[in-house]
Amino acid sequence: MYPAKCEFTTGEIKDIIRKKPYTGGKNAGFCGVNMDNILRKKRIRRIALAALAALCVIGGILALNVERADYRDSLGNAVSDAEKLLLEAETGYEKGQYLPDTVVAFSEDIEAAKTVYEDKSSVYEEQKAAYETLKETRCG
Repeated sequence: MYPAKCEFTTGEIKDIIRKKPYTGGKNAGFCGVNMDNILRKKRIRRIALAALAALCVIGGILALNVERADYRDSLGNAVSDAEKLLLEAETGYEKGQYLPDTVVAFSEDIEAAKTVYEDKSSVYEEQKAAYETLKETRCG
């Protein structure tokens, strides 16, 4: 029922009073407790918690839906990609070919987006709308 008996030497008691861990002996601790293992476990816990917190922060950052501040560069890239796709498109009524009306509509969308891209006074909303229209037309 009583706690285990713990006997200290005079040097150990002085170290306890000075708040210095006892570093002598086989177990290098108080009452047979190895302080190095306890400190190592605490350090590992702290590192694990820091890693977990870092993962949560990184996951939160990656989950954010960040919208571009300027669509001009994206719109320019989308226009050039769409023009390349238009040059490679085969028109016709066979399998694997695009309908002529679809190609004409796609070229009109490219021209509209190109006009917005080349207009230096175009505003953010116009650039975004042209980019999204071109993206939907190309993917859809």
